[in-house]
Amino acid sequence: MPLFSSPKHIPTSRICPLQYRKIWKKLLVLEISPSPQSQKMWRSIFVSLLSLAGLYIVLGLATSSVKPLDWSVFLAPIIGLFSIIIFLLIFYQWLYIWTYFYDVDESFLKIRKGVIIRREITIPYNRIQDVYLDQDIMDHLFHLYDLYISTATPTSIIESHIDGLNSHNAQKIRDLILAKVTAANVATPNGGV
Repeated sequence: MPLFSSPKHIPTSRICPLQYRKIWKKLLVLEISPSPQSQKMWRSIFVSLLSLAGLYIVLGLATSSVKPLDWSVFLAPIIGLFSIIIFLLIFYQWLYIWTYFYDVDESFLKIRKGVIIRREITIPYNRIQDVYLDQDIMDHLFHLYDLYISTATPTSIIESHIDGLNSHNAQKIRDLILAKVTAANVATPNGGV
């Protein structure tokens, strides 16, 4: 599927891009995937690795009383493993932001995200009920905003949002969507019913 609907059309995601500092926010809160179940899985894997490293260090300290321990050789596998994991997480988040696509088109709002498993949502403007900005504690620290688009579907809060925008881009996209929603509601006064 092409990213651009016409040769001269530039998608909103290129005009008002996501901020790459979102990578550090996601890394700090271990928000690897959008679903809560997957986030729990990643957190449990990370905690398991930390526990394994702690056990490795405790066993090293216990055996160091028998013979002197060379800490550089002892800690090298742990540091190497964590470095590889952190690099892969950062690379995955970079790819996620790089492939994140959203466009405020003439008829629809399109959002496509995901690296391995891609999800796309297309929302007609006359179905949008609410557009709002949100900022949790970590977003506040990194000066990021999440733009939520609410529809009557129960999954709209999960699927139809753009996260990782700066203040200017978030307000610009919100105003653009609200203008399209207003125009769609004027064109169909009963909300498309």
